[in-house]
Amino acid sequence: MEFFPKVKQFDKGYQWIIVELAKQMTFDDFQPLTGISWLEFMGGMLGAFDPNATPKQKQMNEGLMKTSQFYNKIMNIVKECDYAVGDILSIVNWGKIGNRPVIIDAGLTKEIYKKHYQ
Repeated sequence: MEFFPKVKQFDKGYQWIIVELAKQMTFDDFQPLTGISWLEFMGGMLGAFDPNATPKQKQMNEGLMKTSQFYNKIMNIVKECDYAVGDILSIVNWGKIGNRPVIIDAGLTKEIYKKHYQ
């Protein structure tokens, strides 16, 4: 998948994994690499997934769905993998490999959250 570091090695029991090295993403890095600002991204994602989203956030989601290929790809990843959207909305969980934005920590699914954190 284009938004995840490539896996180089892993333990067959899934105790560890080695992936491509990514540099930490900053707020300033986000827009040049994705085509949208971090604030737009956050607002849109909240508009899509937060039941308490504001009308402005819902509008941001609708606008980005029409205009941003990056945004649509991330939306599909969140939905298909059932990720807890909060992880995707934390800049510390994003990195960059060259000019490619990557998700460096996306292990928290809704199922794992319910099992271990609620």
